[in-house]
Amino acid sequence: WVATRGGIAYYQHKTQRFVQFHTANSSLSNNDVYAISMDSRKRLWLGTLNGLNCITLKWNNNNEVKFEANKIYLPDSSDKNAISNNNIYSIIFDKNGYGWIGTAEGLNRFDPQQSIIKFEKYFNTSDSHSLSNNFIWKLIPDKDKIWVVSVADGLDYFYPDSALHNSGIKFNRFLPSLKSRTGINL
Repeated sequence: WVATRGGIAYYQHKTQRFVQFHTANSSLSNNDVYAISMDSRKRLWLGTLNGLNCITLKWNNNNEVKFEANKIYLPDSSDKNAISNNNIYSIIFDKNGYGWIGTAEGLNRFDPQQSIIKFEKYFNTSDSHSLSNNFIWKLIPDKDKIWVVSVADGLDYFYPDSALHNSGIKFNRFLPSLKSRTGINL
């Protein structure tokens, strides 16, 4: 699977060709796909510029893939459990199977095994253990922690297992922002 700005593509070994899925021939919410990941149930999760897509795939006898179902998650100000933003840039799953989503407005955590998906949200606040920036460009798993790359103001890491405890997540700012080191906002 390959994420592109023109949808997604799947390489079929039998034909040695890519099959492309986009808004014109599938139920994708947007052609600009920035993130792609597969959960333990073999569902494809896509981060687009118009929401999070959860795609159930089906292969036929010729090993050709089709979309069986697509659920799209969008922000909804009237739903506290909705995803925080429709611009999705990174999706990963931790060792416990929880999904983590980096958006243009914070970090979201969800349990893909639940029949009703609820998103826990994490944002930059005045707390020194919050995210250093809400615009999350990339999430990188690393043994027992996850690195959070934002577009500005530093690099964070956290331990996803701490989300399972009442103590909550503490984000560790690995690189201070240039403003805090120089006094100049760059």
